[in-house]
Amino acid sequence: MKNALLPVCLLLGLAACNKSSAAEKMIGTYELDKAATVSAAVEMAKKQDPKVEEAKVVKAMEAMVDMLKASMDVKADGTLVFRMTGTEESGTWKHDGDKFTATTKKDSKDSKEEVHTGTVDGDKIRFTENGQTLVLVKKK
Repeated sequence: MKNALLPVCLLLGLAACNKSSAAEKMIGTYELDKAATVSAAVEMAKKQDPKVEEAKVVKAMEAMVDMLKASMDVKADGTLVFRMTGTEESGTWKHDGDKFTATTKKDSKDSKEEVHTGTVDGDKIRFTENGQTLVLVKKK
């Protein structure tokens, strides 16, 4: 009976290690991927209006993204710090498969927790909320 449980224990151990190593790959500093963010905005605009002039959307988004500064520090202890143009939010993070969930709270007493769910694709995390997409890429 003891030998019958050995393969099950080994499989569970391997699964735990794989999940842990996937989460460890998320640790680091991420910065705004301007080109990917502009591209995502163009995609969204085309979905909303297939006749939209792509050049105008690109120009407007490039101007907006050039003013935007965004970064996120994902730490090994499960915490993170998200910074965007003069604001800073602290919180926690979880990674499961291709989903990245950040739970943040602004530094004011009256602020509520916000949950942001992104999609992980290689070294990028893509957050889409309220029709806007923000793509962050891990610094090498």
